Amino acid sequence: MRQGWRWLWRAFVQQVAKIPRPIWLALSGLVIAIVMYFTGETTSDFLKRDLSAIGLVLFITGLSYQYLGKWLEYLIKLLFYMPVQKRVAQVSALTGEARVMADRSTLFDYVAKGIDQVFQIQGTGIYAVNSAHFQFVGGMDGEPVHADDPLIVQVYQHERWRRRDAAVLRTKINAPLVWPLIDGGRIVGLLLAGRATDELPRFTEAEEAEAVVPLCNLLATALRRTKRLDPKGEVFLKRAQHFAAEIAHWFEAKFVLMVNSAKGEVLSSTAVEKFLPELSKLAEQLGPAFNGVYVLDQNGIMLDHDAPPTVQIRGQGFSHRSYFQDCIKKMAPVVCDMIDAADRADRGRPVQILVLAVPRKNARGSLIGIVDAVIDLPSDPFSQMAVQARDVEPLPEHLGIPGVRIILIDSAAMVLGKSDSHWWKPRASVDEHPIVKQLREGLTAAGGYAYANEYGAIVPVEGTAFFAIAYESNDPADRPKR
Repeated sequence: MRQGWRWLWRAFVQQVAKIPRPIWLALSGLVIAIVMYFTGETTSDFLKRDLSAIGLVLFITGLSYQYLGKWLEYLIKLLFYMPVQKRVAQVSALTGEARVMADRSTLFDYVAKGIDQVFQIQGTGIYAVNSAHFQFVGGMDGEPVHADDPLIVQVYQHERWRRRDAAVLRTKINAPLVWPLIDGGRIVGLLLAGRATDELPRFTEAEEAEAVVPLCNLLATALRRTKRLDPKGEVFLKRAQHFAAEIAHWFEAKFVLMVNSAKGEVLSSTAVEKFLPELSKLAEQLGPAFNGVYVLDQNGIMLDHDAPPTVQIRGQGFSHRSYFQDCIKKMAPVVCDMIDAADRADRGRPVQILVLAVPRKNARGSLIGIVDAVIDLPSDPFSQMAVQARDVEPLPEHLGIPGVRIILIDSAAMVLGKSDSHWWKPRASVDEHPIVKQLREGLTAAGGYAYANEYGAIVPVEGTAFFAIAYESNDPADRPKR
């Protein structure tokens, strides 16, 4: 019997111990208020009134803390933590944009401006190590920073600097934050943020400062490649960058037309009978490089198309196609690698095509399919831009470069365009071309940004999975015409 009472007492104590402290506080306050309210006349009115009020305050405080604590915590996060997360996400987006920038000459200015905008500061600058000073390479200031500058002296003396730690260094002089740009264990430059301000920049949270480190790694790689670039590599890189920028702009303009059409009243509806006039209008806007515009539903079923007389494909399924899957997954404009057309052939062989696709949504924002447009590669839409990139300037005679060949390839190294108007061959590949293979391997080693050597250069085309390549050629036809 005694053991039973002990067990009940132990169980009671355990249950009582589980009661949260704020509830105990509330119960204590309630007891005090009730006792004081029902005390006899022997207790003074002053003491009775004040103790009752204190009890009620304890009761309300305990309940508020217990049941409103989560809401208060959420409010604190909303006011202080979420802006930090937003800025971290913006820095990550800036890093992604910088990683695929085709024009290296504007990379450093672009990053410095981006840091200023994200953190609402001024004076962010990027500097490269150059003998006894740090040479300005991008940002607002434009002046070099000498090694005897008090700021640099303080940075050199910083413990993290001596350890080659890539984390941010907080300085006291003119209040900027400093990130060392480290490549291969060697400091190749500095990122100074907020040098033109009198107060510490807003990003004082460790999470925000650490978010900038991947961007610094990218800048360090870019500084190394810029400094060590071969003179011939500069010739090839300029042409590859020019070609990549032109191709990226061309695709961007086509995507804008397709997105605007997909957002229109007709294609954002399910009124299939109204699609054809809108598709014909879009086909005319896209231009002669395109040979068909199509509408698919969310399951990949062909609803209608504006294309030359071909095999009947309305009602067929295309959900297996990479462009459909990528567009649905990313909910953004995409262009696929070279594929074979489903409805056209040349001399019994399928025609090679590129497909641009944009998502199609209804008025509520729900996905209802895609709009896609087809480029027939035999029409050779990119060669003229390749020729213009090749002829952008004369070749330096002292470098002894006989000629430059410009090509556009997809991620599988299939040739999409070339600086030769009569080059077209079905499914031409440069996967085993020695220079192209070397350039692709170098690009991978460089982190996918851009790569150049004495034989050529390769640059990713922004907004696509394509690559612009310029490399040395002994063919007289590849000699620039100016």
